[in-house]
Amino acid sequence: MFDTLTRPRKLSDPELAAELLAKCEQIDALRAEQLALVAEFDARMVYATDGAANAAVWLAPRARISRAESGQIVNLGRKLERMPQTAEAVASGTLSTSQARVLSRVVNDRTASVFAEH
Repeated sequence: MFDTLTRPRKLSDPELAAELLAKCEQIDALRAEQLALVAEFDARMVYATDGAANAAVWLAPRARISRAESGQIVNLGRKLERMPQTAEAVASGTLSTSQARVLSRVVNDRTASVFAEH
């Protein structure tokens, strides 16, 4: 599945730093895509075709992640569906998924309208 899990090739310090940050950006772009997919998967209840109770329960064993992690992914995907400007910023790379997760924690029924205005 992975091309290599060996030590990084010999790079200069600046090259190593640049490569590391490039990988971080690539991973975050993939996470943004994952969140959009999981939100659609959850909304369409595709998990039910396999008899799963919800998207997080379906995802955990198939993605080989913990139930807690799958729950966080599904939860953030759901929240971003209700935060379209934030979702767009994540999709464009303007905002990281980690930053979106922090923002999503303060948005609730009481704060949603104020958040949307700003």
